[in-house]
Amino acid sequence: MGVTNGAHTLYHLKNLTRADIAAIARGRHSAMRDANDPDFDMEMPTVDCDTHNVCHVIASKRIADTKSSAVAQFYVEWSLCGIVIAPFVDGDVRPRCKQASNERIAERERNRIEGHIGLKEASKMKRHLHENQLSPDEVAEMKTRIVKLETTSRSKLKRSEVGVPPNLASLLEDELANGGARYVNSSGGYVGPVLKAKFQADAAIVGRFHKKKNIMAMTNDSDIPIVAGDDFIAIKCYAKEGQMTLVSTCKATLEQAMTYLPPDRLTSVTLEDAKCPIFENIKSRKLRALLMVGLGCDVYNGISGIGPTIMLRTVNKVKNDMADDMRENEDALYDNLLLEFAKLTGLDMCSLVTLVHGIIFEPTNYDSLSSVEQEEGEEHEYEVEHTYLDDLSPSTLPEYLSDFATHGTTIEEGPPVEQCIGVGDRKHCFLVNSGSRLCIGY
Repeated sequence: MGVTNGAHTLYHLKNLTRADIAAIARGRHSAMRDANDPDFDMEMPTVDCDTHNVCHVIASKRIADTKSSAVAQFYVEWSLCGIVIAPFVDGDVRPRCKQASNERIAERERNRIEGHIGLKEASKMKRHLHENQLSPDEVAEMKTRIVKLETTSRSKLKRSEVGVPPNLASLLEDELANGGARYVNSSGGYVGPVLKAKFQADAAIVGRFHKKKNIMAMTNDSDIPIVAGDDFIAIKCYAKEGQMTLVSTCKATLEQAMTYLPPDRLTSVTLEDAKCPIFENIKSRKLRALLMVGLGCDVYNGISGIGPTIMLRTVNKVKNDMADDMRENEDALYDNLLLEFAKLTGLDMCSLVTLVHGIIFEPTNYDSLSSVEQEEGEEHEYEVEHTYLDDLSPSTLPEYLSDFATHGTTIEEGPPVEQCIGVGDRKHCFLVNSGSRLCIGY
């Protein structure tokens, strides 16, 4: 998932090296271990990696067959810093409520169709150029149009390609298992088995953080640290040595991280304030999710014309209209913001709550693809029951989110849902009360 202009809501610790990040990971790991939490069983500092994101960043120009080897080598290099790398991949099934997936599929298909039509039109123009007597000026003009059309069409065809091969998970697992990445290296690090989420890696990574199974995550997406909370740290710009960045919704979290750096490095790094820290100090998961919906995320396009700055003003306005003794009550703020967002979006309250639940109740299930743990040819199975953030399973869910249900969840009708035929006959559901009453993914 991604949050529109989400980077503006995050604090940034910049100009870091791999060694710096490894030092911070070890420091955070030691602090967690020394807290004597009985649930803490992380033997080594572990970084969960959003593998689809990593593949886009470091292997976008590679041909499909070599992407997995590039990602595997990248992970091995990181493990040489003395940390455990946990590769995460998305599941085969996308959540029904994730409209951004439908939008991306539709956009790729449109680019593919328009690219082929454009190249066909360019071919017709070339034939016309050779078969007809044209003046020098007309020839020059047509050649310019042909070059422009071919360039645009090839660019669209390029954008229609899927950046991550569908079998990346299995290819990466083979690379890691057969390349010695599982063995503890001289620095004490290694690359663990590929972990596959039931739905999205994002939710599984956040779930593991709250189970104290990772120290931080490697991803350029802003939604993971926003959903996870103030204690969470994500690594951005992770392929640029000396320019790597840690981000968090909380300044104090990054200030604490800096204490684990060697003293001579403190003058080289820069801690930048968030341009609009609207998530800082918010503990309520549903309130964070509601703000994500308002800004725009993978379940909804957001309130038109409202970015982080205007959102902060909106939140402060709503707070000012509340009773003095209720302004710090996050449940009361959530209820009042629901009313305000309903006015701004045209969505009914039921639809807004459904969108929020589409974020906070996405299951955190995952499983290992390790050939050691899974016999060859054995069908991959997930846990029978879904797991959730904060161990809070939904008692009721609307039909739109029925794929998130677990044993004991009651499915209600909820807001109206329609089915879109999609592009290329890729059918999907969408909320009718989306403001325009049109599917945003078509």
